[in-house]
Amino acid sequence: MSVEEFFNRVIAELERAGIPYMVTGSLASSAHGRIRASEDFDIVIAPSPSQLRAFVSAFPDDQYYADEGDALESFKHTLQFNIIDFATTFKVDLIFKKNREFSRTEFDRRRTHVISGVRVNIATPEDILVAKLVVCYINSVTYNSRCVFIAHARCTAHPTLPE
Repeated sequence: MSVEEFFNRVIAELERAGIPYMVTGSLASSAHGRIRASEDFDIVIAPSPSQLRAFVSAFPDDQYYADEGDALESFKHTLQFNIIDFATTFKVDLIFKKNREFSRTEFDRRRTHVISGVRVNIATPEDILVAKLVVCYINSVTYNSRCVFIAHARCTAHPTLPE
């Protein structure tokens, strides 16, 4: 299985389980034209516990690391969990949608976009930037100079964003 096939499988299983989702992070940034490399892809999800169980069970133990207990515990604490494809060693970070105003608004603004030939829900360029700046703010001691560079690079690359 290729990384592209793994991504397509994850999206298909999210949709089959009826889980609202939004691709974000480096994959979403790259889809909007700002290439960023990463060793995984990030997807924000908003499942019910039963949807989550159905989704995780779609990934067989002999082909994937997908732990239902870990997923449910992460759901309870609004954290994230991973699914890893043994064939490619590629990983998806499944991030539970936070219960805060920005997260709700960001999720409502997601757009449909084609990635790897599949129509997916994706974060807007502006929301990718704001989410990255929130992470930078939370981790300001270690990320400060990197965040200033990211903000400047993204604002100049997207004229609709304020300088």
